[in-house]
Amino acid sequence: MCLCVPVKILKKGPDNQAIIELKGIRKTIALDFVPHAQVNQYVLVHAGLAISLLEDDEVEDYLKTWGGE
Repeated sequence: MCLCVPVKILKKGPDNQAIIELKGIRKTIALDFVPHAQVNQYVLVHAGLAISLLEDDEVEDYLKTWGGE
């Protein structure tokens, strides 16, 4: 079973990396599977790797499930 977490991209860096924040904790993740993701977009992250880009209409449902940003 995999657990994916919805997070917002705060900043993009070199080599398909990004800074995200979840519940006040900032972390660097890899964007290798979604290199087209942009700052302020939400992605699903598993084990430090963004595996899917969330569409705007999906974000609210995911955030409700996870208890907000």
